[in-house]
Amino acid sequence: MGDPQYARHEALDAARWRETVLDALQGDEVTMPRHFPPWRAFGDFFLVWFGGIYLFGLLVQISDPLLELLGTGALRLPDSAERRYFLASAMLVLPATVAYYLAFRPLHVMAPRRLRMAFHGTNALHAMTRARRPPILYLRSFPFDARAAAVGRFMGGIERNFGLLQDDTAEMKVVRALSRFGAVLAIGRPGEEREPPGALRFYVSDDLWQSKIEQIVPACQLVMLATGDSSGLQWELEHVAKALPPGKILLWPHVNVGRATESERRQDWDQLTEAMGDVLPRRLPTWERVRDANFIAFDDNWVPYCIPTEDCRPSVAERLITRPSVYGLRTFLTRRYGESRV
Repeated sequence: MGDPQYARHEALDAARWRETVLDALQGDEVTMPRHFPPWRAFGDFFLVWFGGIYLFGLLVQISDPLLELLGTGALRLPDSAERRYFLASAMLVLPATVAYYLAFRPLHVMAPRRLRMAFHGTNALHAMTRARRPPILYLRSFPFDARAAAVGRFMGGIERNFGLLQDDTAEMKVVRALSRFGAVLAIGRPGEEREPPGALRFYVSDDLWQSKIEQIVPACQLVMLATGDSSGLQWELEHVAKALPPGKILLWPHVNVGRATESERRQDWDQLTEAMGDVLPRRLPTWERVRDANFIAFDDNWVPYCIPTEDCRPSVAERLITRPSVYGLRTFLTRRYGESRV
């Protein structure tokens, strides 16, 4: 069996998990984005697309008078009611469109991703009030958010040129897989202007984050930690290992997220395994095992195994409906919690 130091798991009565989480999320010291229903996200998305289509139609309608003005120097008003309407409305639509883009550009840029994630919840407190399963807590160092916001090189190029054609970020892919089994909560980075699409953020001050984690962790069905070498993340892993059995802990190797050469990834992982040598009762897997792994789980004796390179290989159905970066995750979760949705 594992080290007794890691056997003092604070089991929480099944009937109390909701009360515990709601108590942690309520209070003046906790803030979070307000809840908005999925139809609002769809409305924002539709508004962006409709505005683009309208502006294209406006350009088509006014192109003939503009070309004639450039060619002859004379402006001739259109003879159709439809074109006169577009010309008249342009005096209002164009300034309004510019003002909208300047004032709400973050919303404009995030509209496609917000729409896809809205169906997994938009507010942590609202989601937990209606949840039928305990939450999944996502822990990471705040600098990792930049890696987790990354998309593939090919889709990144498309996104830069066609802003509304947006792929899921690395965090979105993982959260969408996890959300099938429970609401995914995360402490947000203080001071960020807008929460990134993915886990449901809530915000607390620097002097309260540890107490909130201590309060929420025993009520979670799973805690996923993105690995890293920060002191705060090391404290989180130590605490989670003492508060939960190993089967409720999942590691997301940070070296396999984002863009880096294999030598850089290997060096980073080797340094991490040395730094984390005494945090867990068994050492983390070597680079040769982690190189192709999406996640690391533990058996009852704290023996780590990689997903999907070892026990949890993706099924045919999983290969058809999920991305390679989360292969094996659904198989792992289904074995533990069954097929039923939240």
